[in-house]
Amino acid sequence: MWLFDRDVRLTDAGRIFQKHACVILRHMDRARIEARQSDLGRPASVTIGQPSSISSKVGARLIVAARETLPDVTIQLDEAFSGHILAWL
Repeated sequence: MWLFDRDVRLTDAGRIFQKHACVILRHMDRARIEARQSDLGRPASVTIGQPSSISSKVGARLIVAARETLPDVTIQLDEAFSGHILAWL
């Protein structure tokens, strides 16, 4: 098998490695496809916790921007004191 225009060829070890690498790459591609397919039926949702002082300034703009960028994602904005938000984590 030629890799370059010059006299460069795979060694026996290189051919063995290539064979295994190709199998691994096919498995990775298949895993990505199956993982994406498993999420297709589920609605995506994100909950954002913000203190009221921040939410009143950027909350609405954040939701509008998120809906424009991610129209299929449900976004919920929860307001609370900072200490309560930390407890949610």
